Amino acid sequence: MGNPEFAIPTLKSLLKSRHDLLAVVSNKPKPMGRGRYLKSTPVGQFAKENKVKLLEPDNLNSLDFKNQLKKLGADIFLVVAYRILPEEIIGIPRHGAINLHVSLLPKYRGAAPIQWALMNGDTETGITVFQINKKVDTGDILVQKKFPIFQDDNMWTLGTRLCKSGAEIIIDAIGKIEEGSIEILKQNQESVSFAPKITKKMRCINWSWSAVKIHNWVRGLSPYPSMYTVLDGKNIKVFKTF
Repeated sequence: MGNPEFAIPTLKSLLKSRHDLLAVVSNKPKPMGRGRYLKSTPVGQFAKENKVKLLEPDNLNSLDFKNQLKKLGADIFLVVAYRILPEEIIGIPRHGAINLHVSLLPKYRGAAPIQWALMNGDTETGITVFQINKKVDTGDILVQKKFPIFQDDNMWTLGTRLCKSGAEIIIDAIGKIEEGSIEILKQNQESVSFAPKITKKMRCINWSWSAVKIHNWVRGLSPYPSMYTVLDGKNIKVFKTF
């Protein structure tokens, strides 16, 4: 279950693995461009190109969608950058649902962990595979691995490395779950921090900030959605600072 390009390496790894990829779940195509033609999500397009069964529900709580999932007979659901799952869906497969999150949980729970790690000037981050429960990003940790953040990293370079490494880690986690050899770790509630969704207001450069803070925020939001400043009444996007 997923939507963006970030999830594609995981799908590729699953197709190459000994595990059966029974179906892919993604958002429905949306009208795009001047012609308003329908465009699938990157995950949806990948499923079509590789002839994998594709489910594109309007409503995750619909009875029809839940029945479709039950008919698959899946042992586990894997989520990479998708919507919050209803509790009833989480409980359908015998091994529940697991999520690939790009931070060292419980640090940076939320929608933008890569961005906030860079924006805060962190020198390391990581990948966590965890068991999904009814509260967002709070489930038991199944696998966790640290990765360095390099000085010249931005959101794209760091995200690319993490999504490729995450694809390998998630396959390892699924194998251990199947074997019954997974070691479960509870999240430390005293170490919780959050990575909220980036808003347009956050993206406007505050020139009263230190040069280091501006630099980190620019790299954290580059190339998308990017920081910006206003010059002569026009918004100027800033992709890199030195």
